[in-house]
Amino acid sequence: MKQGSPRKTAPKRNAQETRQRLLEAARREFARRGLEGARVEDVIAGAGVSKQVLFYHFGSKESLYVEVLKESHERFRSRDDELDPTIDDPVEAIRRLVIFTFDHVRDNQDFVRLLADENLHGGRHLASMRDIADLYTPLIGRIRTILERGERRGLFRSGIDPHHFYISMGALAFFYFSNAHTLGAAFERDFARPDEIDRRREHVINFVLDAIRHPNAAATDQRAGGRRPTKRSPGAPRTADRDGSLTTRESGPAEDAPRAAAPPTRRGSGASSPRRAKARSPEGRSAARSTSGRKGRTRPDGPSG
Repeated sequence: MKQGSPRKTAPKRNAQETRQRLLEAARREFARRGLEGARVEDVIAGAGVSKQVLFYHFGSKESLYVEVLKESHERFRSRDDELDPTIDDPVEAIRRLVIFTFDHVRDNQDFVRLLADENLHGGRHLASMRDIADLYTPLIGRIRTILERGERRGLFRSGIDPHHFYISMGALAFFYFSNAHTLGAAFERDFARPDEIDRRREHVINFVLDAIRHPNAAATDQRAGGRRPTKRSPGAPRTADRDGSLTTRESGPAEDAPRAAAPPTRRGSGASSPRRAKARSPEGRSAARSTSGRKGRTRPDGPSG
């Protein structure tokens, strides 16, 4: 009996390992060529198994594609528990969420390509998975908790939809990596370079925080880049930094305040004379009115001397 036990568990263990090798090989092929372009021969060659073994585990190429999609989503969401919704500072919590999402997309670009291919098929394979929504429900709940805490403290704008927030935040990373090559050709920059990716990462962090921040809330030191806190006045102009992030430029009296126009002076006139200064004084104006009144009166005729 003792000698037979290892032989009973070995086939099960080997079957699990074979299934995992097939999933890994299929994920690479589907990400590279899509469902229509991927070839079963390339998958089994990458996994080191026969075609019969592939069909034994998955039944068909399309069923294998569905399993790859499901496994990729589970892997992508497997680290969501690391996001702690109890972090006291909502700004720091959102910052960590953005970093987590961006880094995860950067490190799983096969997932980006798989999603692009599945959207070409109308998402019908993903829709067939009954429990796919359960993978995202906890994450949306965490995002809602953080946004509501920030709203109560006057840090975030009110009424932010957590689903739309996640879509917008994810799009800033997904679009960059899914279009890095075409964007690089258009702008003559290598957006796949590590320094360009780091620059994009900092831009996305600042962009998301600026988008949800309440207009009257001051920026905090938790912002990426370590910028000093600045309070944005309503209507203050915003300029783009070198990394593309928006910075509020507060108006200063020396820069933006209108200068008072100097009073016009007559050509050749110098400093004001004492007579003019007296005329501008209250006493001078009173005397002028008195003189004007006397000029309008008729002096009575008296006896001639």
